[in-house]
Amino acid sequence: MRLACVVIAFIFVSHNPALAQDKPALHWETLNPMPVGVFDAAVCVSGGHAVLTGGFDSAGGVASAIQVLDMSTMAWRVVGQLKQPRAFHEQASLPDGRILVIGGQTTGPFERKRQTTASCEIINPRTGEVSDADALPRPISDGCVETLPDGRIVSIAGPTVEVFDPNTMKWSQTVRLRRPRKACATVLLDEHRILVIGGEREASIEEVHIDTGVSRMLAASLPDAFDDLAAIKLPDGRAWVLGGQHATGDTTDQTWLIDLSDPRNATITDGPRLGITGGMADHCVAVLAQNKWAIVLGGESQRHGSDTELNVARLLKLDDLKVYSLPPMPLPHDDSCIVTLPNGVIVLGGYRVEQGAVLGVVPEPVAGNEVHRLTLPIEK
Repeated sequence: MRLACVVIAFIFVSHNPALAQDKPALHWETLNPMPVGVFDAAVCVSGGHAVLTGGFDSAGGVASAIQVLDMSTMAWRVVGQLKQPRAFHEQASLPDGRILVIGGQTTGPFERKRQTTASCEIINPRTGEVSDADALPRPISDGCVETLPDGRIVSIAGPTVEVFDPNTMKWSQTVRLRRPRKACATVLLDEHRILVIGGEREASIEEVHIDTGVSRMLAASLPDAFDDLAAIKLPDGRAWVLGGQHATGDTTDQTWLIDLSDPRNATITDGPRLGITGGMADHCVAVLAQNKWAIVLGGESQRHGSDTELNVARLLKLDDLKVYSLPPMPLPHDDSCIVTLPNGVIVLGGYRVEQGAVLGVVPEPVAGNEVHRLTLPIEK
């Protein structure tokens, strides 16, 4: 059965409870937990394995564990330790199956003075071997990473874009951004262009040309500064920007559409809302089924300084921008990691607050080790 039919059936059944018993409901499965619960970690897939590194733990420390999920058996193992514990870092798969770990924060999430690193590491996920890699020109954290079709890895953080060449295993190129970026969103437009959107105290949008080494500011910009937002490329070439957190701390469920069909006159218009009371930020996004569908899930909602970790999930139809509600996750997943499957997603760990043991009222941060999977009836 095709997903379009299932979505229609799902919506129809949700409005016809008497028929629900005749239709299989979508549901989240609880998988084997991670050996180490973390949030603000990094993950990527290599050779049928999801490789998750670092993050913050429940004790407020910076984790070093390299946790590997076998995607065929859904069994976890810790294969080694990073040389430098880190969170808010980036990572990407190299063409030979090894993992490049990039920069990050080396102090705990609640420490007043935060330190970042320029160090990079190479992981062999099969053996657990860890080796030093060429360091970045400067320390970074809370950036974005994109992998170009030719295998080069692009790191976007702070005032520059850095390009890692897997042939030389060196950071080979620096492109200066028009505006410094932190907690921004990026979209890979084609084999050499990356759209960089918003970020901390930043509403502007710029287009980075990797091959020419030039970044240009677009005339269009977000209506205000938003960070911890997400963005995806639509089949028609536009970018769809999803949610985010305002400089005041409040989150939004607003979306925006960026049209670059006229390079000299890019435009931005309002898109459909995600339908999440209080909005969302720090959420995960996965694009499925040959860029036909996307899933948005988790993160946090914040209003007037009050945080709520989210267990919500939305299904986006990318050709006509329809937004559908999916079943909520069994637990909130804020600052979590996501793995894209051919027909669904796996969400890993994340942050939430629970009532503590002291009088039952003192909130305690929890770095979750829970793993949940949603499978959609998509033809692989």
